Amino acid sequence: MKQCNTCHNEYPPTLEYFPPNKQCLNGLDPMCRACRRAYLREWKKTNRERVLMRRREIYAQRTAPIQQEKTRARRDAAPLRFRAMVMRRGMIDRARSKNLPFDSDTFTVAYLMEWISRTPNCPCCGRGIDYGYKDGETRDNSPSIDRILPANGYITGNVALICWRC
Repeated sequence: MKQCNTCHNEYPPTLEYFPPNKQCLNGLDPMCRACRRAYLREWKKTNRERVLMRRREIYAQRTAPIQQEKTRARRDAAPLRFRAMVMRRGMIDRARSKNLPFDSDTFTVAYLMEWISRTPNCPCCGRGIDYGYKDGETRDNSPSIDRILPANGYITGNVALICWRC
């Protein structure tokens, strides 16, 4: 018979009552399964943040390649939509960081997609605008949303779709 170090009950020294532990002399944990479960349950309650962060890390490592491939496939399938989403997110972030107004009702992804499709060339220099996505790189002929009067923010009539160079 083997005695549990926590509850001091005696059980047969088998895997049914004691979990395996290679560091122990007989290969069995000194705590019975019931005490080990209770200990781990309490540890998880007190270390909830560590447990959640570790789970998030494991999930991110496991799903990162899958998510990257899905993003690439969406980007390749609908480059115009993806470009509009990136431009809108940039407008929102800049408006928020500079404390400027942003007209979210007007500047939707659908509106930006239509605007992009109507503007194949830059209104300033007349060169063609490249709406493809180049893994985050900014090229001279990449599209850019520019504020005409910077203090007015991103509102209707105050923005222009031009190339990055202009």
